Amino acid sequence: MITLINMSSFQFDFNKAKINNRNIHYRIRSVVFLTRDVTILFIKIQIILIKLLSLLFLGILKLYLLQKYFFGYLNYNFCNNNNTFYILKQHLIQGNYSTFINPKIEYIIIMI
Repeated sequence: MITLINMSSFQFDFNKAKINNRNIHYRIRSVVFLTRDVTILFIKIQIILIKLLSLLFLGILKLYLLQKYFFGYLNYNFCNNNNTFYILKQHLIQGNYSTFINPKIEYIIIMI
């Protein structure tokens, strides 16, 4: 993470520096402080990106499970009539998860 910072912008010559000079120690501490802030910023950005990617992956997984298991179950049990999606919507709004006896289908509905 520290390599992301351009060290030439600090205008600090390590070849001419003396280790026991207090001014140089202060400069080194300030550089470390700046790099620490930048690394915290990059870590926060990475955490946000990981959360967004995981939400996207979970959304795609839920859609895949719904398409593979749930709509086939609805088509089989409700004979593919026009009330299928209305019944699904009412069950999701009212929270009547127990009316679906199949435990696999209950689990997918609760995940939504």
